Amino acid sequence: MRTTKTAWCVMLLLFVALMLGCSGPEAKKMKFYNKGKALYDKGDYVKAALEFKNAAQIDIKFADAYYMLGMVSLRTGNFSDAFGRFAKTVELNPNHVQANVEMGKLFLLGKVLDKAWEKAETALKTDPKNEDALLLKGAVYWRKGEDEQALAYLNNLAKQGMTNSDLYILQSAVYAQKGDKKGAEEALKSGLAKNPKAANLHIALVGFYVKEKRTDESIAFARKLVDLEPTNSRYKMTLAGLYWDSGNEQKGRELLGELTANDPANEERWVESANFLMAKKKVSDAETLLKSGLQKNAKSFKIRFALSDLYYNTGRLDAAVALLKECLTLSKDSKDPEVIRAKNGLAKAYLARRDIVQAAGYVDEVIKDSPKNVEGHYTKGEILMAQGDAPNAVSQFRTVVAEKPQYVPAYVKLGEAHAAAGEMNLAVDTLTKAAKIDPDSKDVARTLARVYAAQGDFKKAEEQIVKAVEMHRDDLDLKGDLGDFYLSTKEYGKAEAIFADLKRKTPRNPYGYVKMGDLYTRQGKAAKAVVEYEEAYKISPNSPQLFTLLIQSHVAMKSYDKAAALCEAKIKENPKDAFSLDLLGQIYATRKDYKNAEEAFKKAIAAQPAWPSPYGNLAKLYLTQGQTGNAISRFEELIKNNPNDVTAYLALGQIYGQTRETSKAVAIYEKLLEKQPNLWVALNDLAYLLSEQATSKGDLDRALKYAEKARKLRPEESSVLDTVGWIYLKKGDADKAVELMAKATAKTPNNGAMAYHLAMAYQKLGRLAEAKAQFQKAVDSKDNFSGKEEAKKALQQAKTN
Repeated sequence: MRTTKTAWCVMLLLFVALMLGCSGPEAKKMKFYNKGKALYDKGDYVKAALEFKNAAQIDIKFADAYYMLGMVSLRTGNFSDAFGRFAKTVELNPNHVQANVEMGKLFLLGKVLDKAWEKAETALKTDPKNEDALLLKGAVYWRKGEDEQALAYLNNLAKQGMTNSDLYILQSAVYAQKGDKKGAEEALKSGLAKNPKAANLHIALVGFYVKEKRTDESIAFARKLVDLEPTNSRYKMTLAGLYWDSGNEQKGRELLGELTANDPANEERWVESANFLMAKKKVSDAETLLKSGLQKNAKSFKIRFALSDLYYNTGRLDAAVALLKECLTLSKDSKDPEVIRAKNGLAKAYLARRDIVQAAGYVDEVIKDSPKNVEGHYTKGEILMAQGDAPNAVSQFRTVVAEKPQYVPAYVKLGEAHAAAGEMNLAVDTLTKAAKIDPDSKDVARTLARVYAAQGDFKKAEEQIVKAVEMHRDDLDLKGDLGDFYLSTKEYGKAEAIFADLKRKTPRNPYGYVKMGDLYTRQGKAAKAVVEYEEAYKISPNSPQLFTLLIQSHVAMKSYDKAAALCEAKIKENPKDAFSLDLLGQIYATRKDYKNAEEAFKKAIAAQPAWPSPYGNLAKLYLTQGQTGNAISRFEELIKNNPNDVTAYLALGQIYGQTRETSKAVAIYEKLLEKQPNLWVALNDLAYLLSEQATSKGDLDRALKYAEKARKLRPEESSVLDTVGWIYLKKGDADKAVELMAKATAKTPNNGAMAYHLAMAYQKLGRLAEAKAQFQKAVDSKDNFSGKEEAKKALQQAKTN
């Protein structure tokens, strides 16, 4: 009896342990993992990733969870993240076959062929018959250009019984590389005979026939694709595109319409269809489609994002902002990924509008709620660069590259920020690292060339641009860069040859004509420049930039009547054309026809009250005529219309400074710095004004605080160095003042005010000969600066002594 009771107790304990085990960590992690797999199979990669992350948090050594996270990254196009996650999988389980294979494929993609081969071999040690690993080795042969060896290897796999559809696609690629089109086609057809329902083989054949311009056959195989998977929207879009491109646009539109009509609640279908129309340059149709999609899916973030992108890319920023603000009303959770995305979009839109305050506000909210948000830090870096705060921009872009170590655009921005901060060696190191990640990146090469040129190393700069041009022979911008480089080094013949080649190869593109016009302008050949700009304008008569260039070239030739006639013709077509009215005002102002200039600027303001340019031009016109009061009222009006207009604040501050209304100038700069605390120009001007009216050590300490902040932001800026040095001189530290101001005058040798300040410092130290030389420079300069009369008296006294 006692034995039986003991047995039951043991069984009961085992049962309890089993039940507890089922709800323990192992069961929980597998529950998350299996749910993630189910979501992954459905294509819901965002939610799948969350489940896999939950599984990995429970068991940090769960290799399969990291592998699936890598697959999610792969499916969403984030190759750098995918590589990192596969690497983590292999670190936890060196024999994980598929992780090794996927890493090998990524190495293949990056042309690191020895590593790709090594990963294939590692996988095959564990699973000698793994078809993906075997095919990876064949792909390495192909990438190496070893065509015969590749074909022999792949044919041997086929003889051994492999019928994997990827085998035939790889065979076709090798034949194509050899230039054997028939062999490439036959390989795909052989594969299709063995795998009649393989979508990838149908896709490959469609691609082959498109390339060969065999339209009927490409359409026939695209139809078979649709028949194989009728619910696959990508295949229908492929077929729609083929119909469209073959001249049967109506058939293409019908297929496109089916996608949204058959599944109106599927947000992705509306977005895909709109993207299709955008690719066909049917912007209006895409907009109408997305609006219809919103009517069917009133709470859709996805469709709103697509429509706001359309508005953003077509210059309708107000409409883009309105849609993104609607997104913020769809969820009350500030940490909702969709809300974060909307705020990132708003920051980007406001930055494009140069509304730095609003942009910074939204991006700060993003970083608060999502501290590692890459897009937020990237935009924050761009905002800081726009504010002239390069050192702090550096830290933002560093955060981005730390989170996305393979993200080349962030390295480019980081390099630019280092360069702007005067850290040229760090800029070169950063960009060199980026070049190793993506050796073919034209942006890296262009930026590196600019940095080398800024360092005065023109040989290395030229090497970078030439290398980029050779890699991207059809890229107009790169060729333009090379021509601009020769322009900057005054090798006008080389520049002209490049621009002439651009014109010859792309006669219906204005770019080559503009570049040639810029060359002639630089050489002072205004008449030739006009001819080039006229040709460019004929090609693109609706371009405001080209119209401005043409007007400016006529003005440079003093052909004021021609310039004015061009503007008047535009205004006749549209009397409320603010852009042309503003240009006309500038022409009249150049001719000193102030009355007509004033009238044109006022009409431009009336036509477009929120546009700052005519306000600024009208204010300058008043200043030219000595009408300071009118100029002040115009800038105040501009600030009223646009409270975040930095230019208006700076202009108003400078006017008050010139008219010796120091307290008003100080108030303007302080107000501006409340909005943009890291604007180095405002910090520097405010520091200088405060030092000029200082009556105590405390006043000078306050001025120095602003000046030193400006120096931290722009350590090599001559005007900042001069201001800091001038304040140190007033504080009695003449040695420090000379150290700083000598650097400033070396950078800006013709600045009279800086020469005067340095002279005063030399005089304080008893270095009278050096002081005399600087006083002479100050007096000889054409600058009208505060202290010029004192410089004249000091020079006279020095000569007398």
